[in-house]
Amino acid sequence: MYGLHEKNYKNGVEQNGVKYMRELRDAVVSGEQEEAFRITETGLAEGVPVSALIEHGLYPAACEIARSYGNDEVCMAEILAKFELIQLLLNELIPKLRDELKGAVRGRLMIGSVQGNLIDFGKLILRILFIASGFEVIDLGTDVPPETFSQHVRLERPDILALAVYTRESLPLVVKTVDLLKQQGLRQDLKIMLGGWAVTPEFVVEAGADIFAVTAEGAVELCLAAVGATDFLGR
Repeated sequence: MYGLHEKNYKNGVEQNGVKYMRELRDAVVSGEQEEAFRITETGLAEGVPVSALIEHGLYPAACEIARSYGNDEVCMAEILAKFELIQLLLNELIPKLRDELKGAVRGRLMIGSVQGNLIDFGKLILRILFIASGFEVIDLGTDVPPETFSQHVRLERPDILALAVYTRESLPLVVKTVDLLKQQGLRQDLKIMLGGWAVTPEFVVEAGADIFAVTAEGAVELCLAAVGATDFLGR
């Protein structure tokens, strides 16, 4: 993702870097907050790139935690606590990543749950994965009406708009949102992704959207392809 194959950190640090990335991933998956922060701080002090810690530490940890959703042996509170830990680490690392990459990002992605949907968990997973994969993310929250989506698309000009839908009753509002964007001339350069329990591949076509993925990881890969990022910054 972030071009680590280019060996963008010094020989001698590289081997330790792999160690820190692996340890960070394991600490996050285990929910060990103090250990995760210690590994992060030590890795940075040893010269491991921020991008390496995010791509090979936090991103695979987030994917593994996301896959545990629905497992009866893992409680929701535990999953949320681990994602909160990832968010805390990202809060510290993202400003450093922007400095490291001189402010460059893969693309701008706006995300929100469509009006009538108050569930935040699936969107939370996606938000963290998108940030960890190099997107600038604009989160509009839950219960977002079509007019609010169009207003913010006009103001923020994202590359991708991700709509989360968890109730069938909200499907007509997805269509209304897409139609409103068309009417206001905001659709041409915008990719629209739909996700959530209520969405089917057939509805994506019916609504006039562009992207549908069954898994959070799949959503990230499809959005990367949509902005032409086969590697970070297209390298």
